[in-house]
Formats: sequence, structure tokens, C-alpha cells
Amino acid sequence: MATYKKGIDGPVMGKVGQHVGSKWKSIYYLRSLAAAVRNPRTPAQRRVRARFAQLMKMSHSFDAAIGKGFYKSPLMQRMTPANIFFSRNWEQVTATGPDSVEVNYGMLTVAEGRLAGVAFGAVDYGETQHLTISVAMDGSTGGDGADADDNVYLFAYCPDLELGVLSAPVKRSATAVTLSLPNNWDGQTVHLYGFAEASASNTRYPIYTCSLSAYCGSGEVQ
Repeated sequence: MATYKKGIDGPVMGKVGQHVGSKWKSIYYLRSLAAAVRNPRTPAQRRVRARFAQLMKMSHSFDAAIGKGFYKSPLMQRMTPANIFFSRNWEQVTATGPDSVEVNYGMLTVAEGRLAGVAFGAVDYGETQHLTISVAMDGSTGGDGADADDNVYLFAYCPDLELGVLSAPVKRSATAVTLSLPNNWDGQTVHLYGFAEASASNTRYPIYTCSLSAYCGSGEVQ
């Protein structure tokens, strides 16, 4: 049964006929009830569910990165970082069947904004230091909105372990960003993403505090 808040002209909470009222982030919604599905396991529906399940798992693994990368996105007013991750990357996940899912890792978005990006260069997959990935970088401090004190992050995702690790930040003025990994990552293939986050003193883009994430490539950790 539905209840009215603040009188008859106020928001509706609960079920009203074929609709239901709800609230999220202080915003009231009135949506239709889900319709009964006669055949919930058609091939097309199973492919969609496989894509959804893959993105759901990945959103948890990418949580540390997208929590920063989407933090100041205008969409955060109505969506969580996981929701934004879904919307930005839905087309990068395909399925030919419930057990045949492919991810275009090179096109995934884990951060976005108007801040100038970083020119990431060569990647060292632990060749000089065990289980430590190092990526050369040109901070591009002359870029649009860039500041030498901006933070730069490296994020590694391992599909086989279904885990992700975010580096500690380094300043944009540094020559490389490094990431230390747990022992069980030894020999694992990882995908790397990097992005910049505006420093507290960088007020040129107070809303878009991050750069668009960059794909740094994939390789085997040593």
C-alpha cells in the first residue's frame, strides 16, 4: 500500500496499482512494476544477463579506481560509481552465450573528466623489481588544466583472479608511477589503466577533477 508524504501533493512511497514510488539520494521516483516474463531464458535474454553479470563482477573489482575516477562526475548526482561504470562500459562487453563473454579491456573507462591527461609510456612488468609494475610518464603539466601537484594513479586488473589494485598516488611532475602487487599475482596477466586527479590547489576544473583514463596495455607480472 502506498503512503503520501507531505499531503496529497507530496511524493508517493510504495505500490500504487502498476506503479511503485521510491526514493534514492533524496530524489523521489515513480516507476512501473516489472512485467511478468513468459520465457525468461531466451538466448537474447541469457546473453544480456551474461553481460550484466560480467560488468557486475568487474564493478566490484574496479571499485578502488572508479570510486576516484567518477567521484566528481555530474552523473554522481543520480548514479553511483558502479552505475556509471555500467553505462560507460556496457558496449565493451559482448556475449555469444551465457558462458561466452568477451571484454574489450583496451576501451574500458575507469575515470573521466576535463582535466588534462598524462602521457604514459613504457611499462616494466616487474623485470627490475619483483611484483612491482612501473609505468613511465610525462606529466604533461603544460596541458589543459594540468598542475604539477596533480595526483596520478595506476590501476591493475587481473581477469583470472577477478581482482584489481590501485597504486598510491604520485605527483604529475614525477617520471613514473609504480604499483606493488600481492604474491599471488606472480605470473598473472594484468590490464593497466592510468588517470590523473586534480590537486587540492588546482581550481581550474572544480567539477571535473579527473582526466579521462588511459589504457596502458597488458602484460604478465613477474
